[in-house]
Amino acid sequence: MASRFKLNLARWLAALASLALALPTAAALAAPPPLAAYGRLPAISAVAMSPSGDRFAMVVADGQGGWNVIVRSAAGAPVAAVVFKQGNIRQIEFAGEDELLIFETALVDLARPLREPGGERQDVMVFNLKTRASYLMLRDSNIVRPTIFGWRGIGQVGGRWYAYVGAIPVSTYGSIREQAIYPDLFRVDLETGKPEFVQSSGGRPRTWLISRTGEVVAHTLYEPDAERWSIFAGAVDEKPILQRQGADIVELVSLGRTPGAIVISERSNEATTLREVPIGEGRGSVLASGEAAVGAIVDRDSGRLVGLTTLRDQVLFDPSLQARLQAVREMSPADRVRLVAHGRNFDRMIFYSEGPRNSGRYLLADVPTHRVIPLGDARPEVPPEQVGANWLFSYKAADGLAMEGVLTVPPGRDPKNLPLVIMPHDGPFAAGDQPGFNWWAQAFASRGYAVFQPNYRGSFGYGDPFRAAANGEFGRKMQSDLSDGVAALAAAGIADKSKVCIVGWDYGGYAALAGVTLQHGVYRCAVSVNGMSDVDKLVFWRRERSSLSQSVLLEREWRTVTGRDLGSNGAISPQEKASAADAPVLLIHSENDRAVPIDQSQAMRKALGSAGKTVEFLQIKGAVHSLNTASAREAVVEASVAFVQKHNPAD
Repeated sequence: MASRFKLNLARWLAALASLALALPTAAALAAPPPLAAYGRLPAISAVAMSPSGDRFAMVVADGQGGWNVIVRSAAGAPVAAVVFKQGNIRQIEFAGEDELLIFETALVDLARPLREPGGERQDVMVFNLKTRASYLMLRDSNIVRPTIFGWRGIGQVGGRWYAYVGAIPVSTYGSIREQAIYPDLFRVDLETGKPEFVQSSGGRPRTWLISRTGEVVAHTLYEPDAERWSIFAGAVDEKPILQRQGADIVELVSLGRTPGAIVISERSNEATTLREVPIGEGRGSVLASGEAAVGAIVDRDSGRLVGLTTLRDQVLFDPSLQARLQAVREMSPADRVRLVAHGRNFDRMIFYSEGPRNSGRYLLADVPTHRVIPLGDARPEVPPEQVGANWLFSYKAADGLAMEGVLTVPPGRDPKNLPLVIMPHDGPFAAGDQPGFNWWAQAFASRGYAVFQPNYRGSFGYGDPFRAAANGEFGRKMQSDLSDGVAALAAAGIADKSKVCIVGWDYGGYAALAGVTLQHGVYRCAVSVNGMSDVDKLVFWRRERSSLSQSVLLEREWRTVTGRDLGSNGAISPQEKASAADAPVLLIHSENDRAVPIDQSQAMRKALGSAGKTVEFLQIKGAVHSLNTASAREAVVEASVAFVQKHNPAD
């Protein structure tokens, strides 16, 4: 068997190599694509594969703001299609061979006393490939509210597929008006759409882990007063398997590698750990630590853990399966290649790759037939020669802390003495940026700018000490980490330190505002997209719209990162320091932002205007915080690039 596998792997590698040779080669650099091409959503935005691997589905843009969900056989023959004229599809997933789940989001204001923030409600469309019938889950139920409060997975019981979700019974919602309501566990028959009660939350915050056979394997309970998480086997609160005091959050991830084990994620201010825990006792073993973006790769039939994915890597525990992953990576060693879908036994897999001269490409690897089939480009309007090269650039902060960021340079330009755009990622605690195609960074690079995305202290993916280095440093060293990157790039001869602007979204928007109010003499302009300007006001606003457990965790996290109690963070709030701004500011904000309300930018605009500072304001009509539509992203990219070109010309 081993020698046969080696022979098959060699033939498969040959097939991959032939595909690599067929990829586009460099051509004379022509005029860059229009900026709108970078703002448009990817032509293919999500993929899924059926359990057998005989079918796959793709979400394909129709070019007019809508989407088509296309289902094909592994050989490429059409099976079915669903047309969406509007909406936002986040994910697709097969239950069985014939049940396709299409996850959408829609804007909604959730009424109290649910104590959940208004925002993007999750809907799930169920599409039956046999009957071509479809429906929205819970939408027409007279048993529960028509909103899903937490997706808990799928299971097959008696030959029928069920979805397991958190839901609020109509009777409960109608009878309680003053206290928080926590969802119960329901299952939905995917054939009929009928919801059935499974387990009560008991009026307390709980989550559940479901097996592929529809059993409640374990559940969590959070006690806000005691600030304690407990994990119990099954659905009954008997002796806890494990308890954690003061952890920010404990989550059930998947079934473990062997029967009788589960995988949990623990996150506190000091550490992040993925742990496999036998149901019989709670010590378990650590699978990974320090990588907050660690996730599980599970077997399609059993739901058991078969591998891990992190910010930088994917690992399958079976050496022969890992060899298949590595074979695809060796096809394009300069690209970042990620497994995004797989069938049974990983005989068929779908990969996504991006990198130098690659704006995003989907490939289907068929191991038994030794074929690699291109499924399509994510951004066909951006040809390979127009993709700016990017790589990790290492430097040290002023206090000696080692860090790095993604540097993207203009296509066809020598990376020397370039005008620079600093683009910090969202946060304050979020996954650090990695090399690949970033639509906003590539738009600036196409116009002659180097773009640097610093992974400031606190960024996930660099271990727990790096994350803890952000404690008390919000608006302080987290901010100077960015300007230390400017100095390092200038010292390396890559950037002109007199021609730098700062641009960002969410936390990056805050950092952009802080860069010209809390800091001085570094940036020639700042662009804040959906960024906060008043730290305390935003946290108070979020706390009022959170459940009791969420509000406790939220307040603790912000106290940790700012180093101060709520109400005393004026010194790190750009709105309070508007009169000190030393560069022009562009404020862009989504009209329907439910994560950072638009009044954060409106108040900043007023404060800057009252202080006689140069400020422009753009409200994106109908947009939400995540900028999940082409029109929103096009507006952002065109306005931000024009503003930077005006105040910091590339030539």
